[in-house]
Amino acid sequence: MRKPYYQYLVTIIIMVMWLFLLNSCDEKLNPYHYGPYLEEGEKLEAEHISTNQPTSRAEYSKFIAISLYSGVGVVRINEDKRPELVKTIDTRMRMSHIKFDKDGLLWIAAPFGINDYIGERQIYIIDPHTEKVHKRINLPKELMRPSFFVFFDDKVYVRGDREGCSVGIGMIDRNDYNSKLLLELENTGYEITTGMFAHNGYIILNTGWTCTDPDSTKLLKFDPVENEIIISSKFANSCTYDNNYIYTAGSYYGIDEPRLYKLDYDLNVVDYVKLDDYNLSITHNNKFVYIMDDYYLDIYDKGSLTKVRRLTVPFDLLDPILNYNTGFITNNVLSINLNHIYVISEDKFYPNYFDLGDDGGGQNPPQLPEGYTLADYD
Repeated sequence: MRKPYYQYLVTIIIMVMWLFLLNSCDEKLNPYHYGPYLEEGEKLEAEHISTNQPTSRAEYSKFIAISLYSGVGVVRINEDKRPELVKTIDTRMRMSHIKFDKDGLLWIAAPFGINDYIGERQIYIIDPHTEKVHKRINLPKELMRPSFFVFFDDKVYVRGDREGCSVGIGMIDRNDYNSKLLLELENTGYEITTGMFAHNGYIILNTGWTCTDPDSTKLLKFDPVENEIIISSKFANSCTYDNNYIYTAGSYYGIDEPRLYKLDYDLNVVDYVKLDDYNLSITHNNKFVYIMDDYYLDIYDKGSLTKVRRLTVPFDLLDPILNYNTGFITNNVLSINLNHIYVISEDKFYPNYFDLGDDGGGQNPPQLPEGYTLADYD
């Protein structure tokens, strides 16, 4: 027997009302939004891992932000050198550079935004204390795909990687958040790992191959006062740096072997050694340079570039890449990939420092040898 038509009508009305309620749910019940951008004032989802949360935004200026699958991990550095994961904040996007500023605000460069769109040109600033979006900065079109930034006192300098064959360098005024283009670099490719960093008032840009020119890989020294490139070097590749030297590792156009180079800040070669592989990532601590491929972590003395030891990469690290946003959290706590943080001594890996899994999760202390503490390795 066929149902009376009004029964179908009642079913349709109920479905329409249900959809309406889902879309107009009170914000107190559903405070999170899922649009194409993070909006100013938007509340972000966060998980509090520790019961010892900061009491003010200013405290976050002493924290480190690390990239995780679940967004941003906020890490406290304690006096005894045992880092503590305090919270995770879900930013819903792939981030190429994240850092806290002097006021405790978290700056994010996300070249593809939420929708993996190549035309993205947003810099986001998050208040980690309220877990809300503090500011969304719309950059000029010439700074499309912002990938890195560096802080100066009242300015933030931004690198836009555009479509892979040219780069824009811009500036954001930290007082009013207005932005402008300073310089365009043609025949300049994507960033290679650490794509932009500052030293003594200058900015170093690490650039990769362009679409058409394999000889376009260069390290560039930029003067932000005169808005010009003052020095160029061909020894650009996976890169790390300290107060005295720049270290790059990998292959170089016109050189038929992989190398580790040590450069001064005038981009002159101080020393180099031959390496065993081309596909490498690199970081450092106060004593050593660490170079990783898919299977090994090679440790080099920073002074002599002598190889100290080769460690086998733990089996649970698939396609390992040293986290160039962070590198070493302390001298012996190293961030690898997105969810792996390890204690490393000169002769071994210790088990995963934070047990983060794929979605955040808790944290475990490092399992150090009996009778040792983390301070013994610092």
